[in-house]
Amino acid sequence: MKVSNCQICGSKDIQMQESFNGSAAIIEWVCQEGHRITRWYSQPTLNRGVLSGDFLISATTVLSGNNFGKMKLWADMLQLKFPSASKFFRIQWTYLVPSVDRYWETHLQDLFQSLRGKDVVILGDGRNDSPGHSAQYCSYSVMDNETKKVIMLKTVDKRETARKSVAMEKVALKACLEDLLQNQVNITKLVTDGHLGIAAMMRTDYSTLPKIKHSHDIWHVAKNLGKNYLR
Repeated sequence: MKVSNCQICGSKDIQMQESFNGSAAIIEWVCQEGHRITRWYSQPTLNRGVLSGDFLISATTVLSGNNFGKMKLWADMLQLKFPSASKFFRIQWTYLVPSVDRYWETHLQDLFQSLRGKDVVILGDGRNDSPGHSAQYCSYSVMDNETKKVIMLKTVDKRETARKSVAMEKVALKACLEDLLQNQVNITKLVTDGHLGIAAMMRTDYSTLPKIKHSHDIWHVAKNLGKNYLR
């Protein structure tokens, strides 16, 4: 970019200054009086001044299942410019999370529509963020046995279960079942692991209407047999 003289003071002593904003390089041409003549960004600017590189870095980090801390460490080791933590989380909560939520809700409604009028057998299992009784979060997934598609997913915080990690799986499953029933999915059978709280809940809450037959999957049954009797 050719810059001849300052349009404000007429100075021909023009200096080029380089700086960075997140992952973008910025070059400014400034005269000796401090007047900014023009500015160039290495990345296009999107809505509300968000730089496209910062947006893409944030999006790929979230959607690949990674996290900011690891990616920032990787960038620092390679001496790459990276968006700040505040900018990353602002982009995440302003753009990425709402977009994912909207897509997920649309996807779920399509699934529910395809299951209406059918007898549905579902498979459920939970996954904690850490083993044992110290887990803080539990994500519970429910899959349709016929199509092998995940039709519901709920995440429960330990604070929702009086800080009892062992109760999170039952609470998350109940939330899944209530949402499925509310969306007119006719559940005839549920297959889970041998969680005692889930077994008790199914006997008391779902033994009449809506009546859902509960059974344990064979893998967990065989695992428990081997653990208890084949030592």
